[in-house]
Amino acid sequence: MSLNEDTKDVTEETNVTSPDTETQEESVDWKGEADRLRAENEKLADVSRKQAGALREERKKRKQVETEDVSQDTGLDKALSRIEKKRIDDEIEEQLFDLVENADEREVVKHYYNERLQPSGFTRRKIQEDIKLARIMANKSKVQAEAERKARKSLAEKQALENTSTQVRSSVEEGAANKPKYNKKEKAFLRQYGVKVD
Repeated sequence: MSLNEDTKDVTEETNVTSPDTETQEESVDWKGEADRLRAENEKLADVSRKQAGALREERKKRKQVETEDVSQDTGLDKALSRIEKKRIDDEIEEQLFDLVENADEREVVKHYYNERLQPSGFTRRKIQEDIKLARIMANKSKVQAEAERKARKSLAEKQALENTSTQVRSSVEEGAANKPKYNKKEKAFLRQYGVKVD
């Protein structure tokens, strides 16, 4: 037997259809098979839904734990924020009381501090500086009048000083006019003893 003869037999055997296989193909219930596959797919889908649900539940639990942590943190942050605000308000009141004696003026300064002034900070020193600025703003007309009074006084002092220096200058010039006049021999003699002569 040759190789070609073997391949012919194999191909003939495969090409031959037996009557049993034809009946098997005809007897296959495609509808039942489809139903079986659908049932398997539904089982797989149920399993995957259950896994997805479990995964979602786990994620929800994680988020809930994170949210609880965040809510606890925000509760703590809110408490700290209230405490800090109370400290700042107390510090403002204390500084106002120390810097402003009149209660009515204190209220006006507080209004300027809260409504018209942008706070530069909330340390004791910054609050004190801001309250001083608010006081200046509240007493603007009084401060301007005081500044004008000081400016006039300073100008008067300056004019008095200029008058005094003019008088001194004129007396010096008069003194120069009254200088003794020396001849050459006298000048040489004075220079010999260290006296400066023009």
